[in-house]
Amino acid sequence: MDMQISLRVDKPRNPVRYMGSIPIYPMGDEISLVAEFTNKGANDMKIEDPKTSQKVLLWVLPEGEIEEDVFEINPGFIDITGERTAPISHDIVVPPQESTSISIQLYRYCFEGCFPPGKYEVYVEFLEITSHKIEYGVEFRPESVPKLVDIVLDEKSNPWIREQSLLWLQKLPKKPNIELPAEGETADGRKVRETRNRENAKLFLKSWPEEKETKIIRDFFEDMKLK
Repeated sequence: MDMQISLRVDKPRNPVRYMGSIPIYPMGDEISLVAEFTNKGANDMKIEDPKTSQKVLLWVLPEGEIEEDVFEINPGFIDITGERTAPISHDIVVPPQESTSISIQLYRYCFEGCFPPGKYEVYVEFLEITSHKIEYGVEFRPESVPKLVDIVLDEKSNPWIREQSLLWLQKLPKKPNIELPAEGETADGRKVRETRNRENAKLFLKSWPEEKETKIIRDFFEDMKLK
């Protein structure tokens, strides 16, 4: 099959900086990719629709790891009977020199593997054809702070990401006074904690624009830069 897969970062549109040729994005920003599947042949190409096919795989290699993690873009699900069910897929026809594309929100698939600061390599595989690799970095930056606060305050957010967000916020020289649920928290206790969190977060974020310009904070984030 004469198919080419290209991959690019769709969101954020612009990195905050480059480390050599590697684009760097703030921790807390949702990173989205676009994978484009192009028919490079002279005839129509009949394939499973990448938007629904279980054969579309996302490969992620965090810096320092030896083995890549692999994620299905369209994984099966557990139905009400407890059986694992594959998503319904169908074929599409891609004319010569035309393409079809999909959007991939990285945190939807690999939040534990690509949310923390660090450098990453990612690529997409489909029908044993692979895209080129994209290398990028995630950095704890001043821009990250309000976004991480929002994540911690969101009671519906993924618990692991909330925990990681608070862990990084607690590294700040001046920490926000925000708490996650304690084990055995009652409904009334939750209401009190949520109200206290919102009030403390409001005070913290109100002072953050001025606070982040202080020398101690600038020096802190300079130390946080990826090397």
